[in-house]
Amino acid sequence: MIFRPVSLPVTFPGQLLLTSMPGYQDGDVERPLAAWNALRQKSGDDKVTLVCLVGDAEIQSKSPRYARALAEGRWGGRRISIPCLTLTSLAMPNFIT
Repeated sequence: MIFRPVSLPVTFPGQLLLTSMPGYQDGDVERPLAAWNALRQKSGDDKVTLVCLVGDAEIQSKSPRYARALAEGRWGGRRISIPCLTLTSLAMPNFIT
């Protein structure tokens, strides 16, 4: 299964599913795209939202095929992008000895 379910407290309605950035590891965007479309069809477009935790520039640099598929509109449905701060961007000393 491409999507990994996350356990949520019983007070949270709905479901949270995780997956890595399509095409980042193996260049394959077709299998994740098919899984996304199956999820949209099963659940209904009004019930699913793709949340990207990186910005468009990072998607373009790490997975150009995924960026192209997004630009072409092949990843339909709602999509929001919430770029997150990565640990590599924090000014933290290296405590590894």
